[in-house]
Formats: sequence, structure tokens, C-alpha cells
Amino acid sequence: MVIALLFAIGEAAPVCVERCGVHPDCNAFCNRLGYRGGQCLPPVYIQCCCNR
Repeated sequence: MVIALLFAIGEAAPVCVERCGVHPDCNAFCNRLGYRGGQCLPPVYIQCCCNR
């Protein structure tokens, strides 16, 4: 049970792939890469992180 829960948490972790300054529309950039969207995450909003 615990292993399955940890696996599910790991699957939901975003993947930070590029700087937001390079791709200001982070969501569209992640969609083009095949992810389910993305956003520039706090606290400093520098990295564009894509949702698996």
C-alpha cells in the first residue's frame, strides 16, 4: 500500500525542463513536448515545469 502511494506521488511530480524567460508560454511549450501542460512554479518563477 505504501509503495503504491509513493509511486503515485512520484508520477505527479512536475518535470522542470526549461527557463520561463526562454518560453514565456510555459503551458503551450509543455503541450508541444507531449506533457499535459505546465507552468512557471514559485517561489521565483524561473523554471518552466511540465505536468506528466
